[in-house]
Amino acid sequence: MSEKKALRSQPYWIWIFSLVGLNLFLLAVLAGLLFSYLGLARDNEQYARLLGLNQKDETVIEQELNKSRQFVTGERVTVKVIARDPEQEMWDDATGTAVVVDLLVENSHAHTFRVNPYSYELFDEEGEPLLLDSVTFDQESLSSNLQPGDQGHYRLVFDGEMGTGPYHLVHYDTQWTSE
Repeated sequence: MSEKKALRSQPYWIWIFSLVGLNLFLLAVLAGLLFSYLGLARDNEQYARLLGLNQKDETVIEQELNKSRQFVTGERVTVKVIARDPEQEMWDDATGTAVVVDLLVENSHAHTFRVNPYSYELFDEEGEPLLLDSVTFDQESLSSNLQPGDQGHYRLVFDGEMGTGPYHLVHYDTQWTSE
């Protein structure tokens, strides 16, 4: 009958192979997790591109004022006006004249949704982003959902800084330019 040895009396090569095997196993698990993450990240990027949420490396569609643009999210957006309005009051510590964007948003989807003013970005003639002023959120229409088939008029107010235009409004992959 073979005699059993204590663990500390086993040859060193058994310990070395055990540690190498454990390290290889952990490395394989880590590689599997990394490949899964990269695969999911690529799938998420394709999904974002499908929804029009990913603007990086994508062409921007130029849209004329007063022309509608249908998005895969179910909203049809018509930008009526992008213009400076010196009469518009602003709440925040504004450093310039207000630039007002008048929108008509229609819900052509089967689900209700709420218009998010932060999904609209306004840029000045130098490509600098303008800040959305808090007075925008005083509109009652922004606090309610847009039902299927309904439409809403919205007025977004941006701090125009010292810019003079033209201004560029970007929503997902579409851009409107002021006259």
